[in-house]
Amino acid sequence: MSPVGAFDLLVTVYGSVMGASGLIQAKRAHARRSSQDVSIPMILVILVGTVLWCSYGIVHGDAVVIETNAVGTACWLLTLAVVLRWRRVAPPAVLDATVIELVPDEATTARERAAAG
Repeated sequence: MSPVGAFDLLVTVYGSVMGASGLIQAKRAHARRSSQDVSIPMILVILVGTVLWCSYGIVHGDAVVIETNAVGTACWLLTLAVVLRWRRVAPPAVLDATVIELVPDEATTARERAAAG
């Protein structure tokens, strides 16, 4: 294998691994059954980038760019699907308890004043 061929292989393998890195977030979200801490805009920016680079590779006939970004596109699409699957709003009971603690109603405030003094 020529030095250029070896470099192409290295770049293709590492580029594919880099493109698949989003699967780490997908695995974590799936294991936790929550993706609240994962940025969807970040995923979309990376996804658009991989699609554009894949298109660039197709236009210029560059197999290395096509292969690495095709892997990246597939992996980031899967990551987005998993993140959307586990994105949810907190149950109403939790939200109600939070609101009551943060903004006490008048009866609670009156009871606290009466108990204090």
